[in-house]
Amino acid sequence: MAKKPSSDSEKQFRSSPLFLIAAAAVILVALATGAMLMMRGSADLVRTEKPLDATLLDTAQVHYEKGDHSRAIPLLEKFIASGDAEPGEEPLARDLLVSSYWLAKEFNKAYAELKSVSANRPEDSDSQYRLGLLAAEMKQDTDAIVHFKQAIQASPEQQQYRAAFAKALTQLGKYDLAAEEWRIILDLTPTDAPYRAVAYGELGKIYSAQEDSTGAAAAFEAALEVDPQNKVLRAELEQ
Repeated sequence: MAKKPSSDSEKQFRSSPLFLIAAAAVILVALATGAMLMMRGSADLVRTEKPLDATLLDTAQVHYEKGDHSRAIPLLEKFIASGDAEPGEEPLARDLLVSSYWLAKEFNKAYAELKSVSANRPEDSDSQYRLGLLAAEMKQDTDAIVHFKQAIQASPEQQQYRAAFAKALTQLGKYDLAAEEWRIILDLTPTDAPYRAVAYGELGKIYSAQEDSTGAAAAFEAALEVDPQNKVLRAELEQ
C-alpha cells in the first residue's frame, strides 16, 4: 500500500518550534526514565550484594549494649568471617567479640581471640594486661605473669598492671616478689590517695602468709591510718 504523502500543514507543523520542543521533551523524558531504571537497578544490585553483612555489626553492637552477649557473639563471628568489613570495622568487631566472650565467661575463646588480635602489637600494654587477666581467670598464673610483665615493661607507672602482677605472684607463692611490687605501687601512689590502704592491706596479707606477725601488724596499721573505718582491715589487724 502506498504511503500517503504528508500535507503542507503537517510539514509546517513538524518544522515548527513547538513540534521540535515537544519532540525534545519526549526524548528527555525517555532518557530520564531509562537513567532512573538503571540507577534503581544498580541500587538493587548493591543492596543484594551485601544485604546481611552490612547490618551484622550494627545489630551485634545493639545486642552487646543490651548485655545480650549470647546473641552478639554469633553475629560478630559471622561478620568477621565474611571478610567484607570496611576499614576500621574489623578491629572494632574483634574488640567487641573479645569483650562478649569475656562477659559470657568464655575465657578460653576471649584469650585466643585477643592473643590473635595483639600478635602484631606486642608492645600494646593494655592488650597484654587484658591477656594477663584472662590467663588469671583460667588459673594460668604463669602465663598471666608473662603478660603482666610485658604490660609493665611498656607502661611501668601503671599501678593496675603492677597490682595484677603482684596478685599473680602471690597466687604462685612468690611472696617476696609480690611484696616488692606493692612497695613500688606505694612509691607511685600519692600520700593522700585512698588506694594506699589497699596496697598496705595486701602487704599485710603477704606478711601474714609468711608468718611475719610484726610486719603484718605494721602494714595493717598503716592501712588503717589511710582508711580508719575499714572493718576488714581492722579485723585483719586483730587476728
